[in-house]
Amino acid sequence: MPKSDYQKIRRLGAGSSGFAYVYQVTRPVAKLAVDKLVVIKRIDMSRMDQKEREKAQVEADVLSSLRYPYIVRLHETFVHDRQLHIVMDYCQGGDLGQHLRNCKERRQAILEPQVLRWFTQIVCALGYIHERGILHRDIKPANVLLSRPVKDDSNQGPPSVRIADFGIARTISETNGLAETMIGTPFYLSPEMCRRQPYSCPSDIWAAGCVLYEMCTLKPPFDAPDIRSLIDRIMNSSLPKIPTTYSRQLSEVCADLLQRDASRRPTAQEITRRPPVSIEVERILREKTSTILSGGKEDTPPCGAASGATPALCAGAGKKQQPGKLPRPLCEQNGEVGQRQPNSARDDRRLPEREVVKPPNGGPPLSCRDDRRHSERESSKRRPESAHRERSGDAPRRNSAPGTRGSGGSMWPFPR
Repeated sequence: MPKSDYQKIRRLGAGSSGFAYVYQVTRPVAKLAVDKLVVIKRIDMSRMDQKEREKAQVEADVLSSLRYPYIVRLHETFVHDRQLHIVMDYCQGGDLGQHLRNCKERRQAILEPQVLRWFTQIVCALGYIHERGILHRDIKPANVLLSRPVKDDSNQGPPSVRIADFGIARTISETNGLAETMIGTPFYLSPEMCRRQPYSCPSDIWAAGCVLYEMCTLKPPFDAPDIRSLIDRIMNSSLPKIPTTYSRQLSEVCADLLQRDASRRPTAQEITRRPPVSIEVERILREKTSTILSGGKEDTPPCGAASGATPALCAGAGKKQQPGKLPRPLCEQNGEVGQRQPNSARDDRRLPEREVVKPPNGGPPLSCRDDRRHSERESSKRRPESAHRERSGDAPRRNSAPGTRGSGGSMWPFPR
């Protein structure tokens, strides 16, 4: 659509890949109502070579494939004056980082119910993108947006969060389970990224643990005057704990997310299976059910509601997969490690071609879901006996969170 369909209101800020502005819709476009406020991220492509232009398209390609209540929605993209324009939802509450700074200035702690609600929404969003083989790689409070101001006096309850800024996200294909580039905000870098080792979904989980800690303490878990000292603290200092004013269960979840051994960190799916997150998932689902039955307006409408579909309140609203089955590696399909499928065999909307990355031990490439299991097998000798019993089936199985379906299936309790 032409840029004349939007009127610039003000500059919002700068992201990892461009500048963001608040615009007002001047006439109906992309199912947007007139006078609706949106955010348009503008990325200058005039001085970019072909490779840089492909990288500039990453955020649009990633966001266009995602439809989830806790991820900022992309409405359309267009090129004007050699600038790529990405039209997204405008979250009027600002970002979580600014809210945490305001709380720190007022010396006002965030109560556990609010911390738990936002953390649960972040984890569900991460599980959604990880299930699709996408790493965010820059999870931090500044990239977690609030749907509306926290002090909003409406009857909709507390605002929800939405993950934004996929400018440095990366798609992990079904065979390339690990990435290697050191990228992201230093305070939230995982130990494996600091060691310049291959990393995958557990790095986003580590960053989510840092955000959880910061919501509880109003400060990042690791801080230092320079990058070298910061990396040393991330890798070697004692792991911090949240204040005792928060529940023991929440403290245990935070400690598990900040495990330096990536294989010991829980996946997003596992986090939603354990209290207090599983309890919060049930509470969110009950609230959504009550809102729909009462005919009220949801703060985060289920995906599909905009198109007139009946919102489902359990997992499996999207594409179905056979439980327990993972995609076959391309090395088995084509007979060569890292060989890519023909374009016709993949989705039309994919990211630019990229270099194949192999696991550090020289074995076959792994999927985003499998690399953690591979790491666990490598470190199994260091596991306590109880962990072996649990994995062998001797220990009682943990109950799944509401709406989850087990490994390989669509597992997120909120409809897509």
